[in-house]
Amino acid sequence: LSVGVLTALALSAGVSAEIIKVEVGKSGSKTIFNPESIKANKGDVVEFHFDSQHSVVASDPKKACTPISTGGFYSGTLPSGDKTTFSVTINNTEPIFLYCSIPGHCQAGAVGVINQGEDQTIEEYRAAAAKTDSTKEPKSVFGGS
Repeated sequence: LSVGVLTALALSAGVSAEIIKVEVGKSGSKTIFNPESIKANKGDVVEFHFDSQHSVVASDPKKACTPISTGGFYSGTLPSGDKTTFSVTINNTEPIFLYCSIPGHCQAGAVGVINQGEDQTIEEYRAAAAKTDSTKEPKSVFGGS
């Protein structure tokens, strides 16, 4: 094998996807998504663990409590339990705002963000969510497993 191929193999062997655990609705937590802000690299998997009945939806960052129009994900409303998870593979490092689609939860602050950017913070998104009249829920589960 050439030095270039060996170098490429060595570099790729050192880079592996991380599994990032997010608790959803854990008793005693101050927020529905814990942690509510995470950093994830391309290829990482965000694993949502449902400790009480909630959902997770990728949001349109400019329309709080509304699903993003392209791409994204939706878990459906999941029951609580140690084995109840929904996993999403991160395709890029752009910010992904998320919310719980159970009526009233998003407005009450059940929001989070993956890869918060400089243009919008979780606090700004939460404030916008509090001002919305309703929560939009996708028709079916997509974008994760």
